[in-house]
Amino acid sequence: MYLQQLLLVGRATKDGKVHNSKKGKKFGTFSLAVNRYIEKADNKKGSSKEEKKEETTFYEIVSFGKKGEAVSERIRKGELIVVTGRPAAEAYLSKDGEAKAQLKVVARDWYVIK
Repeated sequence: MYLQQLLLVGRATKDGKVHNSKKGKKFGTFSLAVNRYIEKADNKKGSSKEEKKEETTFYEIVSFGKKGEAVSERIRKGELIVVTGRPAAEAYLSKDGEAKAQLKVVARDWYVIK
């Protein structure tokens, strides 16, 4: 048995939206910005000063079921969100006919931290 599980904590970059699938089922989407800090040692001779560099990774989150339907009511830009889920790759053709891929996170659960 294999398992892929992600735990993300970040801020919503836009309000959540609810969409209808081709089969008529509702699902919600939102995006999440997750920051991480990397400590870089100062390369100057005799210096023990360390510098922190911030990196931000953006994730597109897809949520199904009742939680997916609640996305538009509960997720607001700037709110701190905890997401558990699995990664999912989506392949598609761009308007130019070019093959593209996007990594998304299928949420198992999400919470707004107040």
